[in-house]
Amino acid sequence: MKWQDLTSADFSRAIAKAEGVCLLPMGSVEKFGPTAPLGTNLYLVRAVAEAAAAREYAVVFPDYFAAGTSSVRNFPGAVSYSVHLQYELLQETAAEMARNGCRKILIVNGHTGNVPLINLFVGDLADSRRYVAYSVYGLTFRAAGNIQPTDFPAAARPSKPGVDGHGGEERVSAMLAVRPDLVHLDRAREEFAVKGTKTVLPESVATGLSHLAESPTGYEGDAAGATAARGRALMEYGTRKVAESIRAIKADRASPEFQQQFLDTAADPLTKQLPLPANR
Repeated sequence: MKWQDLTSADFSRAIAKAEGVCLLPMGSVEKFGPTAPLGTNLYLVRAVAEAAAAREYAVVFPDYFAAGTSSVRNFPGAVSYSVHLQYELLQETAAEMARNGCRKILIVNGHTGNVPLINLFVGDLADSRRYVAYSVYGLTFRAAGNIQPTDFPAAARPSKPGVDGHGGEERVSAMLAVRPDLVHLDRAREEFAVKGTKTVLPESVATGLSHLAESPTGYEGDAAGATAARGRALMEYGTRKVAESIRAIKADRASPEFQQQFLDTAADPLTKQLPLPANR
């Protein structure tokens, strides 16, 4: 299912087999605590996307590492592109995917910093006569405040409260399941999570560096308790969710039709209107 591994002739057959559904995994290259590699999100989101595509066939685009990392570029090794370049690259990439037969493009996100860009892109619809863009957070392994969703497997839960977070037990466990050779678990206590001084701003007000000001080392939680067993459970959870998304997108007829109706109406809003539901 990997785009780059197919011959040209095989690619045409793959697009047909995938029913025009293609995945664009989006990770990041940034500091990930003292234990995990810079490409943690990139490795994990690709592993989830590829495993999901093996269950519910789709074509998976090659490595894509342009990400929303501008607020952490003060740490060595981070790769950060300007916002306008990130957006243009995403537009051009989706256009190339569509030119090659991808009619439904699912962005599988693996980095929280990508969310604003993805939301803007999916909602733009500027070049979407040829495709429908969908998005799913492929690495949502935990809920805020360690509150687990009802379907969260026990084997994937943290060893104790407070150990998850950026560079913490959660993603490091997943890396132990995917690329253990890149994890330095013995270094987990060489650096400690440090909470910065809270600003005087209300909680509802933020700046672009609010999160970094509260977590100045970029390390949250504690990776020392990470295990490959938890990592495998986390990856299974993410894979199942993305595979279910692919299955639903293949069956989706309403979104492409409604999108075309919207674009027709938006091009001539004075004389055209969106059709109302029949049961209204």
